[in-house]
Amino acid sequence: MHDTQTLAVVADCSGSMRELGKSMLVRNLLAYVRECKRLNDRSRSLGQLRFISWGTEASELELGQQEELRSFAVSGSAKMDPLLALLEEIAPGDAELRVLVLSDGHLASSDALAFKAWRRKKPGVSVRAIAVG
Repeated sequence: MHDTQTLAVVADCSGSMRELGKSMLVRNLLAYVRECKRLNDRSRSLGQLRFISWGTEASELELGQQEELRSFAVSGSAKMDPLLALLEEIAPGDAELRVLVLSDGHLASSDALAFKAWRRKKPGVSVRAIAVG
């Protein structure tokens, strides 16, 4: 694994994450990934770690190593275009990128199709999802 490889952890913050404590589970998963990064920092096995809040908009989250993570505000719906634009900024062209999506999977079918089309054009991107809820 290369030191320059990036892992983008995408936290679904859309309104459907309000149900059944889903947003709290996502917060705990983010804390877990952050702690794994801290424990494995010498081996660089996780590469560069980027956290993304995703809903109607997509933006990077700054999560300090020691600060307590607070609950996330959830609202709106998960829109694919802002997420894909941010992922393109993080890993333009054929750059290697690993993406971990933490979501309940509530997407419009057009957004799911847009993601699949983007993914087909990105051979250096590996995507995994954890179903939340």
